[in-house]
Amino acid sequence: MTSRLPALTIAAAFLLPLIGRSQPLVLENGGLKNTYRLIFDEISPDMGFLRGSLEILGDDTGREKPHTKLPFAGTITPIEGRDNAETLELRGTTLLSFSPPQNPEEPFPLINGTLYNRLTDTPGARIYFYSYDADAGEWDTFPFDFGTIPEGEELTGEVDWLSLVSVGGFSLGMPGVIANRIINGKFTTSEEILEGATGLFVQDWTAPGLGLTLKMGHEEDSKQQHIESIEISGQSQLKTDRGVGIGTPRSEVEKKYAAEIEEAEQFDDIENQIVAGSVFGGIIFTFDEDEKVTTIFVGAAAE
Repeated sequence: MTSRLPALTIAAAFLLPLIGRSQPLVLENGGLKNTYRLIFDEISPDMGFLRGSLEILGDDTGREKPHTKLPFAGTITPIEGRDNAETLELRGTTLLSFSPPQNPEEPFPLINGTLYNRLTDTPGARIYFYSYDADAGEWDTFPFDFGTIPEGEELTGEVDWLSLVSVGGFSLGMPGVIANRIINGKFTTSEEILEGATGLFVQDWTAPGLGLTLKMGHEEDSKQQHIESIEISGQSQLKTDRGVGIGTPRSEVEKKYAAEIEEAEQFDDIENQIVAGSVFGGIIFTFDEDEKVTTIFVGAAAE
């Protein structure tokens, strides 16, 4: 008589993760116009498998119900030498996809990313999505953060903390096409000029209603613009990823950016400013006579 044990063992291996799994892991990224929700319905590290969906909730629905839902499945792999990070490879499982087909024979290309601190109270994920610049005719990837991302960490190891900084959903290096989508293209643009210090062609994008100015730049052989610096002022309601905005007390800034301020060389003759990081790449906070933030600049103030 043929034994049925192997088949039952295989079936149990697939069923147990489904029966015993906990509640879905839900991570969010809140932008100006949309909330992006990354939902992991099933994560099975032993089998190296996961599945879930990306939901997009817009202002037109009060951000209560998703207007777009893209299911995915993929693999999860521990990163050697790390106990808090796992590599993700996700692939869309419907005819709708959130990435461009690099190969006509591969209509659902992989999306890469990293899942951090999955078993803690502060999980997070960094997923590299694609964006398309119609003017340049180019696809590019950019990191999209969900939940809590450990400072100085990414898939390939330690990174500059400044690459993790965002203001109102905008971050350094973000493609212009994505920046445009965040506020539906409501920028006023300046004349493009060649910046001698960097060799980039740069242009200011301003959104007066948001108190926001972005310096955009691109190299001569590419029309793909990226954010080179971010500045907010006036009555801006935008905030950094650590919750600092216009009107924030100096004491709170010093608390939230203590490590970066301690390492920075400060302006000896300018008492109303604090540098976090460096003037060659960091955040500069300017304060009024009441010791409250009036301007936040992110980027390189000197070359």
